[in-house]
Amino acid sequence: MTLLSLLALLTTQQETPPRLVAGSISNDDYPTEAIQAGESGTVAATLTISAEGRVTDCRVTASSGSAALDSSTCRAAIERYVFEPARNSQGIPVASTYAHRVRWQLPEEWQGPFRAFNVVAAARVHDGLLLDCSIGPVGAPRSRLPACDEWFGQSTEWARRRGDVEDLTQLLAFAPEGSAPVQADPAWGPIVVLARALVTIDVEGRIAGCDRFPDHIAADARGVSTGDPCSLSGGRGRPAFEPAADGAARRGEVVIATFANRSLRP
Repeated sequence: MTLLSLLALLTTQQETPPRLVAGSISNDDYPTEAIQAGESGTVAATLTISAEGRVTDCRVTASSGSAALDSSTCRAAIERYVFEPARNSQGIPVASTYAHRVRWQLPEEWQGPFRAFNVVAAARVHDGLLLDCSIGPVGAPRSRLPACDEWFGQSTEWARRRGDVEDLTQLLAFAPEGSAPVQADPAWGPIVVLARALVTIDVEGRIAGCDRFPDHIAADARGVSTGDPCSLSGGRGRPAFEPAADGAARRGEVVIATFANRSLRP
């Protein structure tokens, strides 16, 4: 090693690690799409800190399983965090890295904006068991769904009795009056149970009225229900939507449907 390279090493060597002095992430930052999809988890990331104490880069090293939570973690860190920079052995501020973890836990109560949303859960059925359960918005990457049986409810037992069901998909969707409803993906298979309702949302964001259509139930699925579209809420009886800015009631359609692909084997 030359004298010049030795001096360079001494002047960049980190003696004091960086320290976070400002900025935080809270449930107020929870992405709407992650809440609607029931996504939670812990994000591990490596932050690059400049000699001025700002985050210049963020690299996810362990994903939460949710693209929305991963990206929100890095975006907030880059935009908000301020560090006391690392210093070398001579006390000079130097660039460094910082290992950071953020645990995202779904809020028990939540009010969302009055706009269309959808969540789809999917599971593979094998020997009467639900496997590879996932959840996420239609057409977007999905994350792991731990409580699979709880989500599919009576459809799980129906699939076990049938014996020929290869996978189940359940859709929860809301569309404000006048907007286009979400379209089912043909890959989900035929409808097993479909529940629809036109709901009236009061100024506080609660369901104040509900006109439910007759349920559509496949001939071999009598007795199977898929949830009540009139009971949409934000948890613990809280309003499902934010209060109306103009003080007017609003209307929309809630759809809950279960689909199944069945084996073609005789």
